[in-house]
This record gives sequence, C-alpha cells and structure tokens, in this order.
Amino acid sequence: MVNLIDPMFLKALLGLLLASLMAPIGALATLRGVSYLSAEVSHAALGGASLGFFLIYLGFSFSNPFLSALFFSIGVSLFTAYLGRRSGPEASGSAIGSMLALSMAIYALVRGLLPGEIKAMLDTYLIGDVLLLTSSDLVQIFIVVLVSLVTLALFYNEFVYVCFDYDGLETMGLNAKLYDYLLFALLGLSGVIEAKSIGAFLVFAFMIAPAGIAKEVTKSVGSFLFLSFLIAFLSSIIGLFISILFNLPTSGVVAIFPSSLYLIVVLKKMFSSEK
Repeated sequence: MVNLIDPMFLKALLGLLLASLMAPIGALATLRGVSYLSAEVSHAALGGASLGFFLIYLGFSFSNPFLSALFFSIGVSLFTAYLGRRSGPEASGSAIGSMLALSMAIYALVRGLLPGEIKAMLDTYLIGDVLLLTSSDLVQIFIVVLVSLVTLALFYNEFVYVCFDYDGLETMGLNAKLYDYLLFALLGLSGVIEAKSIGAFLVFAFMIAPAGIAKEVTKSVGSFLFLSFLIAFLSSIIGLFISILFNLPTSGVVAIFPSSLYLIVVLKKMFSSEK
C-alpha cells in the first residue's frame, strides 16, 4: 500500500515533477538537432560530481558536488556549442565523444580512490533513486529548475527562432549566437537535474524519449513542449507507484515507461507506413 503522505514518497513525487519540468528543454534540443547532447551533459554532470566528492575526500569540506556537476555540465555543453559553430557538426560530434570519454574516465578514476561511503553517494549520480532525495537536494534542484524555466519563458521566441530560423533571428537585429549559447547552457542545467534525480544512465527516459513521442503526435511547438513534459511526468508517476507497490528499483521502473512508449510509437509508425 502506498502511503501518500509519507515524507519519502512526497519528496520523490516532487523530485520527479521537477525532473519532468526539464523535459521541454530536451524537446528544444531535438528541434535544434542536438538531442544526443542531453545524454552527454548528464554524463558530464557525473564527471563534475566526481571531482566535487574527491575534493571532499581530500578534506575540502566547502566542496559541493552538485555545484561542481552544474559547472562541469554547463562547460561541456558550451564547449560543444563552440566547436559546432566553429568547425561544423562533425567537430561537435567529436567533442561530445571526447567529453563523454573524459567524464566517464574521471568518474572511474575518482570512484576507485574514494572510500565506500562517499563512493555510494557518488553512484547516485550514475543510477539515481528519487526515494533517497533529501530536502537539501530538492532545494538545489528547485532553484536550477526555476532558473531554467524562467529563462525559457523569457526567451521562448528567440529559442524557437534559433532552432528553425537562425538567419532570420540575426536579420531581426538580435544576437543569434548569444541565444544559441544560452540554449546550450540550459541543456547543461537539464543534465545535472536528470543525473541527480534519476541518474545519468537513465536520462534518455526524461530528455529524449518524451520529445520523440511528442514529435510523432503533435505539430505546433508549444504543444510539442507541453506534451513532452506531460509524458515525462505521467510516466514517472506511474513508475513510482508501481515500483513502491511491487518493491522494484524506482528509477529503473520510471525510465522503462517513456522508453517503451517511444519504441511502441516508432514501431507503430513504421508498420503503418509499410501498409
């Protein structure tokens, strides 16, 4: 039986809501043609968190792994955007591959040096558990989500132009490059939130799958972004309840639903086109 007023359940519910609110940013990444970056920045967050925990291990008590993950993830995202603008999509892809390797190498190296207790805390960024989110975690996540959504609301039209009509935005006298970098920075923020809430390995479920589903069933940008959020949130709620009822790993069950739904939608479309 699910206790709806249990503090652990309520924290998990809030964590999933906040994670789902970042899904529209993943949808924008799809429109921008860099949907794969959503997964990479989550792994970058894992590398950044590793450095933060390593500093704690060395005795730097002021170190905050969430903040180090935040800055590392944003840095990787902006670096990818810079190389993509300077040298084209192939260079951007190479940058993503290189930074993925660097992030995972940092994680593997640092994890091998950390004692068991800190190692377990670091691993929550790899495969998270929303049932273990603390009040402090939720405050940090809420601040990042709030900043992201306010930025998205303020520059919504500019982001859409960047995705569809970059040259048109420059023709209007606006700094298209600035808004492009800002969009990539938001992708960096989203990677941290997903890594902290459900884990870097399962980020596909919140940042890519909902957008892929929504893109198949809607045409307008506004409904596309909203549907991405709705799919992510409803899937997470269903997964949370099922995981508690049957005593299953929460993040894994939560991730299965949007991922499976995406495969069903794609397969249905594929078979329909063959008829």
